[in-house]
Amino acid sequence: MYLKVNAAYKYDSPDNVPYTIQVNTYSDDSWEIEENDTIRTANAISTNHLYYGNLYNETESDVYSFTVDKTGYFNIHFSVPELDSEVGYGWEMSLYRADTNEEIYHCDSLKTDTISPIFNFKKGAKFYIKITVDYCYDAPTHITYGVNVQTTANKLWEIESNNTKKTAQKLTPKSTYSGSLYLNSDEDYYSVKMSDTGYLNITFNPNDIKDNLGYGYEL
Repeated sequence: MYLKVNAAYKYDSPDNVPYTIQVNTYSDDSWEIEENDTIRTANAISTNHLYYGNLYNETESDVYSFTVDKTGYFNIHFSVPELDSEVGYGWEMSLYRADTNEEIYHCDSLKTDTISPIFNFKKGAKFYIKITVDYCYDAPTHITYGVNVQTTANKLWEIESNNTKKTAQKLTPKSTYSGSLYLNSDEDYYSVKMSDTGYLNITFNPNDIKDNLGYGYEL
């Protein structure tokens, strides 16, 4: 890294005027490490830990990788620590599955603290987060953002990928499980085994307000 000092204008320049310069370095493992612009150079981050980064120009990307450490679910907390910053059009954030390179979440115009939906993949699943500017004009370069992947242990959540009968998740009768479809192409399969001769019923309850359900579910 190099520092360059020169006159702002050749006309009326500060010739022969002394100045001072000092560089301070700090040890802090909560900051991104450049270059992390691609999946190959992604910064590996731990879950449940806040990391900081910034984009130094309009074309840069910051990529992070993480591994799910709990059986349950996770979501991503994006934050803007300096609330009075001029962030312009804001940031974009995308989430990719490492095993398929499939983008499973995208959010743009991030200007304030934002929490992603819940994702529920098995322990050990790997993902990538990509941060870019939303629009090259009036982009939030050199402005600090925060990213924190928060995982929660919960054995009563669906575990992806359970998209086929072969990978169906086993349900225990009388236990209430939670699940979600992370894409419009996602399908969730469950299996149940009756221990006695008799009958069964199913209670299905969308855990959201009606306006967010679109055309709803099929069961």
